[in-house]
Amino acid sequence: MDNNKVIKDKRFFVTEGKNGREAVLFDPESMKLFAGPKELLTRVERFENANTEDELTEDDLNKIRYISEILNAAAPIVGPDESLFTVRQLNIGNTYFCNMSCSYCYNEFDNKDRKGSEVKQGMTLETAHAMIDALFVQLRSKESISLVFVGGEALIEKQVMYDTVAYARQRAELLNTPIQTTVYTNGVLMDDSFLEWAQAEKARLIVSLDGPPSINDRHRVFRNGRGSGEKVLSNIRRMMNKLKESPVHTVTAVTSEPSELLPLVKYLMELGFNEIQIQAAYGLDGFGDRGGVFDIAELLTWYRELLLSGVIVGIAPFTNILGRIALKGKMTISWYPCNAGGSALGVAPNGDLYPCHHFLEESSFKMGNVFNGIPTLEDRRTYFRRVDQRQPCSSCWARHMCGGECYHRANTAGAGYLGTMSEVCRGRKRLIAMVLEIFVEIAQKRPEVLMRLAKDSYSSLSPSDEAYNAKDLTPFGSKKKFPVYIPMISHG
Repeated sequence: MDNNKVIKDKRFFVTEGKNGREAVLFDPESMKLFAGPKELLTRVERFENANTEDELTEDDLNKIRYISEILNAAAPIVGPDESLFTVRQLNIGNTYFCNMSCSYCYNEFDNKDRKGSEVKQGMTLETAHAMIDALFVQLRSKESISLVFVGGEALIEKQVMYDTVAYARQRAELLNTPIQTTVYTNGVLMDDSFLEWAQAEKARLIVSLDGPPSINDRHRVFRNGRGSGEKVLSNIRRMMNKLKESPVHTVTAVTSEPSELLPLVKYLMELGFNEIQIQAAYGLDGFGDRGGVFDIAELLTWYRELLLSGVIVGIAPFTNILGRIALKGKMTISWYPCNAGGSALGVAPNGDLYPCHHFLEESSFKMGNVFNGIPTLEDRRTYFRRVDQRQPCSSCWARHMCGGECYHRANTAGAGYLGTMSEVCRGRKRLIAMVLEIFVEIAQKRPEVLMRLAKDSYSSLSPSDEAYNAKDLTPFGSKKKFPVYIPMISHG
């Protein structure tokens, strides 16, 4: 199935190559790559592991020595010092309630102690202040912090969000602490006053939209069953006009239809989004027909052409992988699936603490309450694990570009908190193998693109009326190569 093979001791990995002739030799210990003829690299792979009876010419041996020296010259990437971990990010459920009823919402899973639709009380100011106080008590001097408001629907409790950020800024001024504010929203309540606040705070907004109304409204509906697409699109247009100077506009979309991937990305770009996060829904039954593994070859080929043309946008998960290779393991997430339990925690409306916000109202994962302070590193260690300490991840060639499976997704699907899912692993390794080949090509032809991707320095996109008026994805089919309206303007 895979477009790859891994040698016995996992020392080197050789991609099959998209044209059958070229390939990439990859050392997972140093994240170093070497591109060349597939036949030669396969020989190097066997030779390095004393697993060949081939007759090698002197020219072969010289080439093999040369490639081996390049790969072996790079020291193994060094893991983070976990003893220094403080909690610097809070994923805040300022409310657990939502004004929508999306079919795939994890807050409505049957394994929750209470579902989001059953908890209408928002976070009190007393709890919010206790949360910020607990955060600052354990910070080291000048460490940056991140406040991420996730809800439920975070904008239902806008005032407590505003007050929380204001209180945090008061505390931060005394310690010279930088603060980044992020708000996840379904977009329904994005009025002018909220956008003005977001602009003043330089808050990062991440809006959920699954596509044009006919597609979005399959799953993203109001509590009365009415579709949300047209309302959200109207507010996204308002956001694009109000925050047009913002360097990054982010959207997250859920899809289980492989045929829709490329048209969906084109559509979201033409709305003006330059950072796109495509996700697969999951549930208590695992992935089923919800699309746990995507057929992403067509989208990745198109993304390669887009980057080489000089248009720089973020498309997850491709961008994440390219950034990790470019920075050679310096991104913390290369060692973990995320920062849950280590440098980040989820906070429920009543102040209860969890590894991340996905675990809210799952009492077996409750870690304490903000009124009692942030749990110590010793108490948090159970909830995060380096990828080289997880199984079967420790022997996987792709471990530092994957980080391991999402803790909540694995646990929800029945694999356990530190578990993996073989189908997802196979699909992810296939994806990473293809991204490796693209990385080498971009590094050779447009190296500046990789560093801009790693720094989230994206091109600005001009919204298209065609996209805002579209009812489905038909106008964004494969014949439409690139959005022609994209200006080559960069930030940063």
